[in-house]
Amino acid sequence: MKKQVEDIEPHFSAEIEGPAPSRIYAATTAMNVVLAEESSEIAGTPIDPLVRSSAHGSMGTQLRQILREEKAPGYRGDLVVTDAWAEVLGMRKWYEWVLLPDR
Repeated sequence: MKKQVEDIEPHFSAEIEGPAPSRIYAATTAMNVVLAEESSEIAGTPIDPLVRSSAHGSMGTQLRQILREEKAPGYRGDLVVTDAWAEVLGMRKWYEWVLLPDR
């Protein structure tokens, strides 16, 4: 887990942000804030200052709150969290859920 925390830190650097499309960078950075915070908490490792100072930290906090507040178990909870995150990230119109036929 400590390795995962360390591996995600470079994503928050200016070298990554510069060439990335701003909307995509904002969404991925907010999700990476969640990953960094959750991983850091589990590993007992401090969060890198770049994560803490991210301009997308508040969106990450909002996503993390959605994740932590969802009580539906398993698949149903995953659907709810996915839809809620997509709404926050401005991606809800990018996909639709479909039922696959039984095999």
